[in-house]
Amino acid sequence: MLLDSDISDVDAESGFIESTVSKEYTDYSDRQPFDFSSLSKEELENIRGPSGYRFLASEYYNGDMRATYLELSRYLPSETFLKLGWKFFDGSLEEFDNIPNWISEDDYTGTDGYKKFSTKYFNGNMLRSYVCVSSRLSLSKIRELKWIKFRGKVDVVEKIKIWINEDDYTGLEGYIKFSKKYFNGNMSSSFRNVSFVFGLEKTQELGWRFFDGNVALYENIPKWLAEKDYSGRQGYLEFAEKYLPSNLDRLYKLVFSVIGEDGMKKLKWPRFYSGGIDDYKNISIWINESDYTGVNGHIKFAQKYFSGSLEYAYKNVKFVLGEDKVRELGWKNVDTINSSKHDLENIRGWLSEDDYSGTDGYIKFSQKYFDGNMKRSAESVLTIEV
Repeated sequence: MLLDSDISDVDAESGFIESTVSKEYTDYSDRQPFDFSSLSKEELENIRGPSGYRFLASEYYNGDMRATYLELSRYLPSETFLKLGWKFFDGSLEEFDNIPNWISEDDYTGTDGYKKFSTKYFNGNMLRSYVCVSSRLSLSKIRELKWIKFRGKVDVVEKIKIWINEDDYTGLEGYIKFSKKYFNGNMSSSFRNVSFVFGLEKTQELGWRFFDGNVALYENIPKWLAEKDYSGRQGYLEFAEKYLPSNLDRLYKLVFSVIGEDGMKKLKWPRFYSGGIDDYKNISIWINESDYTGVNGHIKFAQKYFSGSLEYAYKNVKFVLGEDKVRELGWKNVDTINSSKHDLENIRGWLSEDDYSGTDGYIKFSQKYFDGNMKRSAESVLTIEV
């Protein structure tokens, strides 16, 4: 089985950050979880949103926002946790309260602003800076900042400019060599950080193909595939059961990164889009637990089992039970819409609020409700019966 360290960010020299979460806060995972069973609906309502998140962290977790989020996401049913509307925050209460003010004190737009803000408030840790600011600002404000996530400290940005010219790092061998030397073998962060500094054009020029894991994993995948015949649906599931049972989609992407399109054609793997072996095994049980027919049933199932993703709910039920089943349920495939954010039950109301006819109306509706994404806007409207 793959270890977390095989596919997640790991420590490296010269200020590389291990993960999106810091190590500065207490781990509460061994203690009795917060008891939600005694809360009334009104009390549960009061812990929704940023103010509720802050209240629980302050009252029950010594101000530890990280532990509050992680513990509740671990113990609450997915559907209940999603309704809280929290954004993960990896920082202190002081940082949580002050970020909106800090960001307005100066011009922090672009890479230089990102570095300046990270240096001033997060000890140069650009990753934690990004995660915390993204949690506290609106989507439009984040876009205005024009930040691109960097997985390291400020000084690493300048060091990469030097490192990349110290040797020949072209091709797969160069990619592996650079990742080993400077990012403790983490090919994912190596690629992303070089792209941050130089742009994707540089990684293309180097001949690198993104791999979301470390060097050991990259080198092991061909060996594992050669152990036996893992072709077809059954081979996909057997391979996943043995090496990464918790995340079938990520396994698919990892293997694709190593063997390429031609190799995947030979394997003939279908694709399970979200979840692990347990999810695959349970879908046939879950689908019969309640009435999941129609748009409302689709939403209910997605929120309960797939973090609100209508797309993944549709594709995974189709993967396990076949196209006839999703047709029987009356579901339609909605690409990339998250029902927790864009609840399809509200679309009829949105459409009645204004005149959205014609091209101008289409653009206006897309900008107002789907961040300008006209494809998602159209698909959401087509999914309901207007």
